Amino acid sequence: MLQIQSDTEYREKNFDKCELADQQISGIKFIDCSFKDADLQDVRTSGCIFTNCDFTQARLNMSEHKHSAFLNCRFAAAHLSSVTFDQCKLTGSSFEAASLFAIKIIEGDWSYVNLSDCDLKAVDLRKVRLVEADLYGADLEKADLRQADLARAVLAKANLFGADFRGANMEGIDFLNTNLRGAKIDLAQAVLFAEAHGIQVD
Repeated sequence: MLQIQSDTEYREKNFDKCELADQQISGIKFIDCSFKDADLQDVRTSGCIFTNCDFTQARLNMSEHKHSAFLNCRFAAAHLSSVTFDQCKLTGSSFEAASLFAIKIIEGDWSYVNLSDCDLKAVDLRKVRLVEADLYGADLEKADLRQADLARAVLAKANLFGADFRGANMEGIDFLNTNLRGAKIDLAQAVLFAEAHGIQVD
């Protein structure tokens, strides 16, 4: 098993198919590294920064990440079941065809992420920053988005039945292509939705 050293920096390192499970790492910077098909199950990171890293088909099940950043990273077809992201920054990262079953997201910044067509059913996304996030076609049924920042996010074709948006910032959302049927919204959001459909609210 490859042992990662804490408080160091890895640049353009190839970790493809490496066995990295069960490690606890902190204060590490990974820049332009590849973790394709790597085993990262039960890994615990703290204060780490991953920039432009590729986690395609990597196995991160049951891993925990606190105050870490994954910037412009790729998680295509990655296994992220029961992963915890606690106060993490995922800006610009992409999750095409990733498995997100039972994912736990505690606040943090997920702006500009690509979560299109992802299964986020019943996920707790309270207070998560999702500015300009691509949630096209995502399954957000019964997701908790209270007080989340969804400014200019893409929600077209998403399943929003039972999702709770109360208190969330929904400014700049294209409500003409967003189906809020069955979703829970507050009065301010209802006004934005009505105005987008040409209804005058006094």
